[in-house]
Amino acid sequence: MAEVGQSPNPSGDKISPDVQVADLLEQSRAAHARYRGNTPRKEAQGGKVMTVGGDQEAADLALEEAYNARSMAQALDPDHLAPAWRNEPARFNHADLMAFYEQQLPQRQAKRQRPA
Repeated sequence: MAEVGQSPNPSGDKISPDVQVADLLEQSRAAHARYRGNTPRKEAQGGKVMTVGGDQEAADLALEEAYNARSMAQALDPDHLAPAWRNEPARFNHADLMAFYEQQLPQRQAKRQRPA
């Protein structure tokens, strides 16, 4: 992702802040989807609760990516003037997601730092 005012490609085209915000929010949503897809789930199967699939390390990395992209969008457009903020799906409430990430990330980082 090019910084505001930087040339993102050899043609010298510049990316507007609105487009950058839209790209960052899309990256955040995609990373959040990877987080959800990689998070192990508990499901009832035949009267037993089983942990199903998932890759916790990939889920944790995706969670960090989602947070970082959304934080960069916030820093780039703190007043949420870019159209991308208004076009976010309702389930992606920025304040709620940031609160979720800020609550989850320290817990996950602490778990990774514990000796096995």
